[in-house]
Amino acid sequence: MVQNDKHSRWIDTYLECGNAVKAAIEVGYAESRAKQTAWELKNKYSAEINKRREKIMADMAPLALSRLRQLMEQEESLSVCLGATKDALDRMGMKPVERIETTHVQNLSDDELEREIEALDAIYESTIKH
Repeated sequence: MVQNDKHSRWIDTYLECGNAVKAAIEVGYAESRAKQTAWELKNKYSAEINKRREKIMADMAPLALSRLRQLMEQEESLSVCLGATKDALDRMGMKPVERIETTHVQNLSDDELEREIEALDAIYESTIKH
């Protein structure tokens, strides 16, 4: 729990500017001790800082999603649209495979290849249903 209003203002200022020393000076701590004060406050209020940061991020999420959707649907630049779409899919856990695995398919019979394709198709179908 934050002890006083000055500490609370320091947390808010720190989260806005990202610089603990600058935030200390802005809320009225002595410039000569700002570095030490900032270090002390960051350690003392790390849980509160994280809690407020998470709240800020949660509050920004709807706007970010809205903007991402606009980029996907309305952007004339295909590269921007593609980038936004890839980013959205990545955030949903649908990141593409980053490497290609080589297997022993050259040595499989036609029947074995058919079973392999059916198994992969079943995995693909179950992914789409979710």
